[in-house]
Amino acid sequence: MTFGRTLQELTRLCGVKRCNLADALGYDPSYISRWINGVKHPSLRSNDALPAQIAAYLTANAAPDVRARIAGQFDLRCDAADDAGFSAALASLLADTIAAEGLVENARRVGDRLLERLRTLPALHDVRGRGLMIGFDVEGSASELRRRLVGRGTDSAETIEKRVAKAEQEIAHAPQFDRVIVNDSLEEAVAEAEKTVAEFIG
Repeated sequence: MTFGRTLQELTRLCGVKRCNLADALGYDPSYISRWINGVKHPSLRSNDALPAQIAAYLTANAAPDVRARIAGQFDLRCDAADDAGFSAALASLLADTIAAEGLVENARRVGDRLLERLRTLPALHDVRGRGLMIGFDVEGSASELRRRLVGRGTDSAETIEKRVAKAEQEIAHAPQFDRVIVNDSLEEAVAEAEKTVAEFIG
């Protein structure tokens, strides 16, 4: 669940109005609305105390039965009747949610920039990806490429030599990649790609 959805649900359960939360935090009410609507999310870099401040305000405004419901719904491992313990567990939940969103957003932003740059490199073919998981094609071996190009009979000797030289340059960078999948057998390559994705996702 995103930070915005989490905050929306917590304020709903506690019966807290956005404007009152904003006053308590010293923020403009529009910030709370933007967080809840997912337009913006807070940065822990600019205010690492924010999760604790939100949690303290919600704790002070939540009836005991509401705290118990929140603890169950969000799997908070705490005694809902203990103010300090409940507030700390809630602050931890909010901080983790903010941090996770920051990582995902950063991976998307960096990945988009990386994809854009990789797509400009003539040595790479079919560049694709999402976030920081990126794939592209390079020739498997220079000798195999030469054999295929000569066999096609459509390119001049000069064009073939240029393509082979470029492939040798690409292949020289293979040790820098986290994983190289050679497509000698489509079934084996697909299985290895699926395994790689599964390991990456965890």
